Amino acid sequence: MQDVDIPTAFESRMFRHWTTKLVWLAVHPVIHGIRPYVKNPTPVLTLEIVNFFVQIGFDLAIIYFFGIRWKTGRSAQFAIRWGFHVGAGLGTEPPSEIVAGPQI
Repeated sequence: MQDVDIPTAFESRMFRHWTTKLVWLAVHPVIHGIRPYVKNPTPVLTLEIVNFFVQIGFDLAIIYFFGIRWKTGRSAQFAIRWGFHVGAGLGTEPPSEIVAGPQI
């Protein structure tokens, strides 16, 4: 089993110059999501197929009830909050008062 967090040989060769590193920053969330399937492919499970269709159905329900403008706005907000530094998890951590409880 290979560690999927280690870049592939292609990524190491491709992103050496500062201009290609800027491209890397922009596409890193996509590459980070695809890399495990390239480095360590596994068979698709039935529940993964069901999950895919449930997600599509939920997205269609959101579009039906709130409109495409709301859905695209929320998707854009997610992309902006994802940021250039994936490991930072910007916007995904709960507020400190939820984690630590109220400060007395």
